[in-house]
Amino acid sequence: MKINEFYDKLAPEYEKLLESPSVNAQLMKYVKEIFSKYKITGGRVLDVGCGPGNLKSTLGNSFSYTGIDVSDAMLLKAQEKGYEIMKGKVEEKVFEISDKTFDYIVAVGMLHFVKDISSILQEFQRMTRKGWLISLPDVPESYGEDFPIKEPIYNHTKIVLSDIQEDIYFPAWTSITTGERMNERMVFKKLS
Repeated sequence: MKINEFYDKLAPEYEKLLESPSVNAQLMKYVKEIFSKYKITGGRVLDVGCGPGNLKSTLGNSFSYTGIDVSDAMLLKAQEKGYEIMKGKVEEKVFEISDKTFDYIVAVGMLHFVKDISSILQEFQRMTRKGWLISLPDVPESYGEDFPIKEPIYNHTKIVLSDIQEDIYFPAWTSITTGERMNERMVFKKLS
């Protein structure tokens, strides 16, 4: 199954799944804590792998949101929440975005589908004025064996990053397909 097919099928129940005790998703909790800690209260945000627009549900209406995703069904839900949308893979869409277009870029829970993380982070640096926040899923090698998406999955948690303000590692969510508790590394880099 391809990434877009998997998330198209999951879209109708995705938000409820994330809130369920069985998944116990913690990603948005940490995003909110970091935005609060650094007193980030507004601006233009690029939500990479936006899904149904959960970032807006977390941070509220004082931001304007643009979302990138491969799933039509997820993008439709984000659009219903007021997102501007871009369909496609982040590895392709970032090159279509002008320098310093966004105040902040957030990429949570999706960078394990990106092979060349260094290039993507360079593009994030180019596209943002104020900073970026990413999470890097610590996916075990065995995860891909039972995961229904049969595309490569990458573990970037060991990448060395400099001049960052936050770097935390935490139990992030429980996989609905494998039942494994997954950890993530969340990194925030403030530019101004």
